[in-house]
Amino acid sequence: MLDWYKGHLTPEVAAAVRSKGHVLLYHGGGCTPFTQTNDTHLHARLQSMITSLEVQFAHEVRHRSFCEGRNETPKLKREDIMNLVETVWGALPHVEI
Repeated sequence: MLDWYKGHLTPEVAAAVRSKGHVLLYHGGGCTPFTQTNDTHLHARLQSMITSLEVQFAHEVRHRSFCEGRNETPKLKREDIMNLVETVWGALPHVEI
């Protein structure tokens, strides 16, 4: 069961779902919490890893800023976020999940 996100509506996604023997159904907005399987055990690991990397990033920025006599608040740019996600994705034990 997928929502109406544009990426879910592609023929490639439909083919991938059906190739696994599943029936593809779409649900309307607002009902995800009631229809989606709870996968918090996966999210917890992901969230923990991302949070750890964000804290490390913030600490490095604050330290560098302090050493240069500034008081800078760390701000993640789009590229920083993509690097965090790529790092976490590569570190997840996909075979176990």
